[in-house]
Amino acid sequence: MFRYVLAKLGQAVFVVWGAYTVTFVLLYDAVDLLFDPTQGDLVTEQDKQNAREYYGLDHDLLGQYLNRLFAAARGDFGASTRTGEQVWPLIVSVLPQTALLAACALVLAVLLALAVTLISAYTRVRWLSGLFAALPAAGVSVPVFLVGSAILQVFSFQSRAGERATGKTIRFPGCRRVHR
Repeated sequence: MFRYVLAKLGQAVFVVWGAYTVTFVLLYDAVDLLFDPTQGDLVTEQDKQNAREYYGLDHDLLGQYLNRLFAAARGDFGASTRTGEQVWPLIVSVLPQTALLAACALVLAVLLALAVTLISAYTRVRWLSGLFAALPAAGVSVPVFLVGSAILQVFSFQSRAGERATGKTIRFPGCRRVHR
């Protein structure tokens, strides 16, 4: 049992390291993302260079990678580029809501799995039983980010459930509202 847990922890560390590395390679000099593209003529090259120096992006690639990797391993995720606040307290502040969301999702997934299993096992209609028996394989085959995007599209953007729940109009930076 100990070897199994150790292997799973090793796999988790490998996945986190891989995700960090891919993200770093894609965004290692993302200074242009810090500035509003519609105000490109207001941002000078000196402003961009100052931002590179402030965020440590003016160092060599390997130095940046190792510096940020070891800082992240220590729990130092730096300052938010949007608010200037330290990132770790921001993460900790949303942990209770994240844990509640994860627990609700787990309960919903178990109930859904139980329903699919019972329908698949006890339905006398052969084609319906086969359909429900194939659902788990189909669900695993679809990438999670695709399902998440589809759910977000249906429940948030099209039905505007978020606006009804909060009573506020939800605006995304850089997106204009489309009138129907």
